[in-house]
Amino acid sequence: MKTGKMRNILLADILVLLLLFLASSTDLLIKEEEFEVHKIAVMVDMPVKGQVDNFRAGAMKASAEYHADINFINLSVWNEMEDKQAVLRKELDNGCKGVILHCEKEAEIKSILEEIPAGIQVLLYNADVEDADAQGNVGSDVEEEGRLLLEAVLQDEHPEERVVLVEMASCGERVLLLHDLIQTQLEAEGLLVRRVQVEKLSEIKGLLKGMPALSGGTLVSADISVLQTLGEENASLGDTMAVYGVGFHSGIRRLIEEGHISGSVVHRAYEAGYFSVERMIGLLEGESFAEEKIMVEAALVTQKNMYLPEMESIVFPYV
Repeated sequence: MKTGKMRNILLADILVLLLLFLASSTDLLIKEEEFEVHKIAVMVDMPVKGQVDNFRAGAMKASAEYHADINFINLSVWNEMEDKQAVLRKELDNGCKGVILHCEKEAEIKSILEEIPAGIQVLLYNADVEDADAQGNVGSDVEEEGRLLLEAVLQDEHPEERVVLVEMASCGERVLLLHDLIQTQLEAEGLLVRRVQVEKLSEIKGLLKGMPALSGGTLVSADISVLQTLGEENASLGDTMAVYGVGFHSGIRRLIEEGHISGSVVHRAYEAGYFSVERMIGLLEGESFAEEKIMVEAALVTQKNMYLPEMESIVFPYV
């Protein structure tokens, strides 16, 4: 009698557990049906750690809010285009439905785009590529960056009224465009502009030592690697020149803090990462943005303003 009663109690307990399990499973199914998880590959060519950290943090923030499955890939790890294309193909094989792509050179963007089949959504970050098969674009405004850089140079003291633009022979199209813009505008202001191109960063040291007449002049570069080297060499020469440029990372921050770089124009990479993922989610859900580019605000970071609250998202990576 007791055995039968215990058996009934045990069966009742099992039934209750089974019902609870079914209820929880049904609840999970209902929750999963509330949203679709989108697989997105974020592929950027950013050798500069600070900007990568900010862009990645913004992208991850958006992915959490929009339930996206993101794989963040820094293409600067690979030198050969074949390796970068192989990474992309692997992402596509793993079910990636959207690609956020950034490369410094237009030719590299086109080479990667050639590997992306129809039906995969593509959004470009900080690139304006003609005839590119992309459905969206997020980035900074090159004209705004040029304006901020021009204003910084003009407001600085340069008794020799001389500016030297320095660039790598292998620099990207965006650097060349910024230098074209600022050269035209500086010359219109009556300043003497000299444009110098180097093959290697090591050449910059010899370049500056061979320019003793530049004392009191201004050095400018939209190439972040060149900007850092100019700042370091300016420090070794006793900060004889004003140095301005474009871009930001921990090394640039230190040089600005110590006064070796007068200022750098930087766009808000955290916001760019967030907006890139947000826009990609819209594309994957059927929205169309082909004719509209999201412009991310830029700012001039100097020794005087770098610790102001409004500069926090630029100066300190969201990590």
